[in-house]
Amino acid sequence: MTLPSGKYAVGRGLFYSEIIEPDSDSTPPLMTLPPRYRSHEEELSSIYVLAGVQDIGAVKGFKAFWNWLKELFGFRPEETATGSARFVSNGTSNTLAT
Repeated sequence: MTLPSGKYAVGRGLFYSEIIEPDSDSTPPLMTLPPRYRSHEEELSSIYVLAGVQDIGAVKGFKAFWNWLKELFGFRPEETATGSARFVSNGTSNTLAT
């Protein structure tokens, strides 16, 4: 299948992956990949020089829920130098691992 020129990414779903336009939640996926591509999104993105891998659908919601649950039980998210949050506990207090 040939796609028109543009910027594309691999969407990591719960059961299957998709080829999507990055940062656009309102547009439908351009292509749905077979389940055998699940867990191979990074390789697919690098082989076809795509704009990376993004979580979509239930995976995005599950990760948000998991982060909320960690905060509820005392694991505090803190910003790293790259802007991503990491959760760490040393048994007595929660700290940031760098």
